[in-house]
Amino acid sequence: MKSVLVTGALGNLGWKATSQLAVDDRFDRVLACDSGTPDFDQSERLASWPQVEFVPCDLSRWADLRWRSRILDVDAIIHFAAQNPFPEASWEDVAVSMDITNHIATALLAASRPQRLVFVSSNHVMGRYKDSLFGQANSSGQLRTDLEPGVGTIWDSGLKVIDSTGYATVKLAGERMSRAISEASNGRVTAVSIRIGWCQPGENHPSTLSAAGSITIERGAEDPKDSGLVDTDRWFQEMWLSNSDFAQLIEKSLVAEAGSWPASAVIVNGMSKNRGMVWSLREGTECLGYEPQDDVYLYL
Repeated sequence: MKSVLVTGALGNLGWKATSQLAVDDRFDRVLACDSGTPDFDQSERLASWPQVEFVPCDLSRWADLRWRSRILDVDAIIHFAAQNPFPEASWEDVAVSMDITNHIATALLAASRPQRLVFVSSNHVMGRYKDSLFGQANSSGQLRTDLEPGVGTIWDSGLKVIDSTGYATVKLAGERMSRAISEASNGRVTAVSIRIGWCQPGENHPSTLSAAGSITIERGAEDPKDSGLVDTDRWFQEMWLSNSDFAQLIEKSLVAEAGSWPASAVIVNGMSKNRGMVWSLREGTECLGYEPQDDVYLYL
């Protein structure tokens, strides 16, 4: 595997992945696609990476050949891009994000070479389990990827109730599309969908994880009597994904051999090794060789 196309490359996770691939000598070409404009720091770093090409483009437009003419010639695609990459996305945002994923998937069917699609899904696809499984006895590791989807987390941030159903619907649709493309290509496209946890911008320290559930949402004031808020804090803290574990997960998703997978498209949870969390890491270990090292409770 030599060439990778990253969608949403200027966003939080997309930029972390692009920065990682830029210094990995296994990849001699990285196409960093985004509809936005690099900030000063990003521009400086892009200029210093000879193997990275920034591709300004609009993935929501099928007619935009700036991305469509490039996707056929890469070995792998890491798909982060969304109209609104946050859980409070509107249904209008949802519709455009679906267009983006559908365009990526449709374009891949026109290729002829073996390709790996890494679709960055979300924990919010299983968010309804927050109220049905989380906190129950013996629930550690029981939130497996083969359970029925529980689409959309509904939670109280302390200031307002947030419903991520729309955002999560896009992610579930992307998982299903990834599987469909893999099957339609007779396994030429192998796919990994990552139900990623919470990997914050920058340092990503656990002390800033809270019931807000997103960097775009404000958390209410601390109230030790509010057990619901305490539980919601813990729900989001226990899906922490450290920067180093994120880097390992991206690498493994790109290079893991698919021969031993149960199917040509798999789904894994993307969290660090957080003690007692409900999320199962078994699928990632068995399919990708993912062995996270960090634990949120070493810092909290």
